[in-house]
Amino acid sequence: MIKTLNKHKSTVISILKIQNKNMLISFGYDNKLIIWNLSEYSIIKEINDIKYLFINGIIELPKNRLIIGEENNLILINYLYGKIIIKFEIGTKTCCFEIFNDSLLIADGNCLTINLKDFLIKKIGRETNYISCKKKLDSKIFAFGLQNGIMKIYKLLTEN
Repeated sequence: MIKTLNKHKSTVISILKIQNKNMLISFGYDNKLIIWNLSEYSIIKEINDIKYLFINGIIELPKNRLIIGEENNLILINYLYGKIIIKFEIGTKTCCFEIFNDSLLIADGNCLTINLKDFLIKKIGRETNYISCKKKLDSKIFAFGLQNGIMKIYKLLTEN
């Protein structure tokens, strides 16, 4: 073991390493997001009262941003400053994310895309079973794993 980081007051449910930076993000059931400096194993910033619920509900975006899924909301955060940029309601649980070009694909029972430039939401489908995981296969094709043991492959259609 190299170091113990002891700041969360309950279960740590997600950890994200920031690409190309020596930073780590952790979330806990204590509703706390902590941004860590991995060089010194110190806290850069803490953000409280984020009701993060899903282990897959976080993704790093360009321009020093994170998007985090709450029960029916998305939270966009600038992780360098530890500031919430925007919090908006999407009306669905956000258990899985994937970036496709300039859009964010979100899945639970619904499949939504959100344009990352203007945050417009578009519903693209509905599954009858809970989507438990996802994987981007190429720039337009993705796979969903469903709670009933089925996997489905989709092609993201682009509008002309």
